[in-house]
Amino acid sequence: MSKQVELALVSLMPTYGSDLPASLVESASSLLAQSRHLASTLKAEEEIARLYACAHIACTRLKIALDLPTIEPRPPIPPRVYKRLYTHLDNILPNTSASGRRTRNAGSRQRDVGESPSSQTRPLPSRPEPSKESSLARFRKQTGPDAKTPTKSSRQGHTSVKESDMYPWVQPVIRHLCAGSGHKKLAPSMLAGMELIFIPGGRKTKDAWSWKNATALCAAIIFFVAMRARDIDLEQAIQPEIYEPTRAEIIDQLGRARQEVELKGVEPDTLWEGWSDVSNDEFDAAASRIREKGWLEADWYHGITDVINMDMQLDDDVADGLDEEDALQVQQQRADTMFQEKYNYLSEGRRAEYKAWKDATLMRIAELSATLEAGGSNDTQ
Repeated sequence: MSKQVELALVSLMPTYGSDLPASLVESASSLLAQSRHLASTLKAEEEIARLYACAHIACTRLKIALDLPTIEPRPPIPPRVYKRLYTHLDNILPNTSASGRRTRNAGSRQRDVGESPSSQTRPLPSRPEPSKESSLARFRKQTGPDAKTPTKSSRQGHTSVKESDMYPWVQPVIRHLCAGSGHKKLAPSMLAGMELIFIPGGRKTKDAWSWKNATALCAAIIFFVAMRARDIDLEQAIQPEIYEPTRAEIIDQLGRARQEVELKGVEPDTLWEGWSDVSNDEFDAAASRIREKGWLEADWYHGITDVINMDMQLDDDVADGLDEEDALQVQQQRADTMFQEKYNYLSEGRRAEYKAWKDATLMRIAELSATLEAGGSNDTQ
């Protein structure tokens, strides 16, 4: 989970870099754990952005204390829904001052009534933030007297799928593909789609088929996001002339990602746990399952249009400052084509243009043929 929190923080502050303050990561993780206790029943579309909102709140609360750069939120759900979620969590999650003391409210007083004196011990004023362990202690469920305290090694990164919400490779692979295609802003949407499958309602799914076919599901999610980004409806997307070449490209891109993606500090055997090469049949089965389960009916999918519109506006602003040759060079530098409209030769607009060109060409040929025939007839007379 710490890796997901760090990725969310980096997304919120892209200019900061990956060397995040430990207190910021701990604060975001603490807020996330407390939110699962204080706001355990969120709506499905809100659950997708729970982690992101908690990271956002942590950045906002510690911005001055840690001298953080400008926060640039890009939530994985529509702005209206996200604003409501952010406000709700910000109101119910306890705040901490520079002294480490939280703001008390009615809920916190009620929870403190049944606690022992030792559990009410406040952090020393010299600590700007309470430690992660002390913040999470009251929310952990002890299974018995032999319950073990998490060790340092068990708290660092992904050591097994049993200790993480999704397989460790999911996020880096998706971000790698989106960065290569020039569509980094689509990564949160893809991750939200994967979280809806594997962490519905904030809890890991027990669907064995999904865990077994995680790579195929990831490929299918990428496919549906690519179709949405190109404004191709689902019925048109499954037509062979569109579906088959896009499927082949995604499978090829995933194969390359398997060779290129590395995660610092994570052993390859751990990183690629649950990964499998995807066949055409497995891709088809995953795509069908996503549609049958209604996973495309959530806000994460419908909100892709808003993300694309914002990205297109930014591209237009950049292109205005380039001459034609430079603009063409920028377009050609993108690694793959599955998101790019200029390669969508089967779109309705391209088909209409082709038909008009074909009709005009055939008419011109007929006119030339008639002229030649008329000339030949005159020569024989």
